Amino acid sequence: MSCLALSACAGIDYSKAPPVGWPELDIVVIPQNLKEVQVTCRNDFWPEVQINACVRVNFEDKICRIFTSNKNNITLMKHEEAHCLGYDHPGGSLMTYLFEQSKKAR
Repeated sequence: MSCLALSACAGIDYSKAPPVGWPELDIVVIPQNLKEVQVTCRNDFWPEVQINACVRVNFEDKICRIFTSNKNNITLMKHEEAHCLGYDHPGGSLMTYLFEQSKKAR
């Protein structure tokens, strides 16, 4: 199983297409309170950053779960949905990397 967590800490790079072959994923929104999101979306790289949402993608099951403390924040939700569609942060390639790793694991 290949999963990932990304937080809405930066913009989305829509100029770079998602990885070729990125699957269509079912999106499931899981509302949590802020403390639960902080635990679910724990960020070891920037522990001081407050995370309000993140995604966990399971390529095997074709599910993208959005964990959020504010599902009514349209900007936040669009950001997380973009990750579910394979888009990454500017200058980032984590989505491509994790997708490629999931293909190798099959």
